[in-house]
Amino acid sequence: MFKGPLRKEIAVILVIKLLVLLLIKFIWFAQPTVPGLDPQPIVEHVLGSGEKPFEGEPR
Repeated sequence: MFKGPLRKEIAVILVIKLLVLLLIKFIWFAQPTVPGLDPQPIVEHVLGSGEKPFEGEPR
């Protein structure tokens, strides 16, 4: 399968990189993250709470 040392080294390096990527995936991305935020303040911030902010006297 491998006819030269360079091909064998490249294949070994690719396998090691694949294993490292899989390890990173399982360590950092194994559990889904669900934010524990209350959606009501976000809705009020994005859509507005119905009150106009006080801007002071016109110039």
